[in-house]
Amino acid sequence: MELTVTCLQDLADIVARRRQSLFGHIARLADDVPAHDILKLQVDLASGRPPSRDWKCRPGRPRNSWIDQL
Repeated sequence: MELTVTCLQDLADIVARRRQSLFGHIARLADDVPAHDILKLQVDLASGRPPSRDWKCRPGRPRNSWIDQL
């Protein structure tokens, strides 16, 4: 955490910390909650593990995902 001349935290640090906090909340959710399922799928995709055969990708340009920003 770096303080600037105004003694305020850097905005990028604040955003990164809040994203990581949200990640922790979602990771601790029950396995049957849709948000937990989506997080698990994103982590698997980022790790190079393919999704199940019944999963379909939306057409169009791939977007930057939230997990990529972490």
